[in-house]
Amino acid sequence: MKIIKIFILLFVISVLAGFILHYFILSIYEVKIVVKPSEVFADPSTEIKVTAKPINAMGWEVPFRTVKAKFKILEGNDLVTIKLVDEDNGFILLQSVGTEGKVGIYIDSEYSLFPSYIEVQILPKTV
Repeated sequence: MKIIKIFILLFVISVLAGFILHYFILSIYEVKIVVKPSEVFADPSTEIKVTAKPINAMGWEVPFRTVKAKFKILEGNDLVTIKLVDEDNGFILLQSVGTEGKVGIYIDSEYSLFPSYIEVQILPKTV
């Protein structure tokens, strides 16, 4: 009889752990837009990576999940060239053409309630 109680207790604990894992760690609650590097200079060798990262209830990046996102450059089209767009994995890779200014990017991801708009300031090249 004692072994049955232990199996029932282990089953209840594992079901509870599964629910907690699913709802707090593996579910997407919001999408965070990350721009790397944070400072962009007007140098033709500078690359800019804009990524849509899924965030869970704990505020961490969701493991094993990606976010589909659509990117559209609305402002400063002549300041950057698009090297790579991966909408399935939610990132865009841009390269500066060497001119300073502001680039505005419209981002629509599948898990965000409203689309995001970010501005990347391309600073003058310093010597």
